[in-house]
Amino acid sequence: MTHLSMGRPWESCSNCKQWFSGKWRVDIAAEFKRSTEGMVNGLRVFRHVTAVAWMTKSLLSMQGSFELLIEDEFSKLFSLIEDAKAVYVHTVSNAVVDYLQASLGQLLVEAHSNYAMFISSKLTLAYQCFRGSDSEYDRMKSLYHKCRKHSKLASTVHDTLFSTMLTMDSFMNRQLEVTKVQLNAQEAGLENQFAAFFAEGKPGDDSEKKKQESREKELELLRQKYEHHRDMKIGGANVFSHGSEYLQRLIGISRHCQLDNTENTDHYLALDLALKMLRESRQVLGSIHPLHKSAKFNFGMLVTKYRRGQICGDPMKRMSPITRYEGDIDMYVLKMEDEGLIDKFGAEIAKDPEDVTLHNGALVKCVGLNKAEHLNEKRGWIAGYDDKKERHLVKFEDKSLKQALVKPANIRVLFFDDEEPDWYEKEMARAATTATEALDADEEETTRTNCLT
Repeated sequence: MTHLSMGRPWESCSNCKQWFSGKWRVDIAAEFKRSTEGMVNGLRVFRHVTAVAWMTKSLLSMQGSFELLIEDEFSKLFSLIEDAKAVYVHTVSNAVVDYLQASLGQLLVEAHSNYAMFISSKLTLAYQCFRGSDSEYDRMKSLYHKCRKHSKLASTVHDTLFSTMLTMDSFMNRQLEVTKVQLNAQEAGLENQFAAFFAEGKPGDDSEKKKQESREKELELLRQKYEHHRDMKIGGANVFSHGSEYLQRLIGISRHCQLDNTENTDHYLALDLALKMLRESRQVLGSIHPLHKSAKFNFGMLVTKYRRGQICGDPMKRMSPITRYEGDIDMYVLKMEDEGLIDKFGAEIAKDPEDVTLHNGALVKCVGLNKAEHLNEKRGWIAGYDDKKERHLVKFEDKSLKQALVKPANIRVLFFDDEEPDWYEKEMARAATTATEALDADEEETTRTNCLT
């Protein structure tokens, strides 16, 4: 949840309207928090609670550098909210006090939800580094139950708040309805990622079926949340934030930007949403806004994730990215990543489409078909390959068309006008830089902690 009932203080520059980000955002949040410290003992305590809540969210955007500080700030926030509730309980009730009490409830829901997401990110990192030891497993299981605890606390506080506000502001009630969808999506996402891993005993034969059902439930809840925010029109940034989350899960990117092996159930649903988010975020938020950069990442990942090919005759069946299509000579250009292929072919090689076996999930169109002319120029995606018939199984964007086995020579991978030619190289370089900066920040934080202790 990112919408605060009293707005987002000092979130963006008053002149250029661009969002503050990174360390600059954290410094401004800290100054905002400092400026409200004198309000902790009176009716204006809500202002300080808002400042601390904003501080936690600013730190979460850089959590690799501030993990210990985040824990401390969340502890302060939970304590502050309880103290503030006591202040307003002993105050004569009026419309303003009632509204502030309701807003405190919203902040408490938000705090539990954000803390659960913070713990979930730690759990994801531990899962990626898991080496099988009992101590690692026990720590991960502790994090999992802690995450579930705060996620359920958020839902409990929300339900209590909703039951007391049915006669109050209708817009706030609508917000609470959307928040409930968001909390359900958060719980479904947690279950989807980790429930099978931490299940007692061995997973049953239906574990994959349950995982798929859990993923479908999460996707449906994320879709509802995104559409609710579009309908409510409570802010462009909110809409793009929730749309990005839905799109990432749709194309198989986890909440913490890790690529999983989930295949899309509807590639062109994801493509249409990705293009819409890319174009609208550029128009509404600007080209340097973090959410537009996220939209660029999502779109680039979607169109390049499966746009890979295997050179026919390669005994090791190694897949390489297809970086472009040269229409004048009807050739794919493949970028060699494997050292053996680089030694054999060089950094790049041009290949006739009939000599390339495409990766499952690649977005394609049919061309040059004689017996099935109605399929020419129809868009679809690769759903398999028949080794005996040497044909790809293609499923089509148009659901009225039946899937078909098509020769590689009659298929062309899709490229889009919105793509940046060197997106893949830029993204790999950016990811490497980000990883290096995160390691340096962790070392700096560890050194600073050791000095303090």
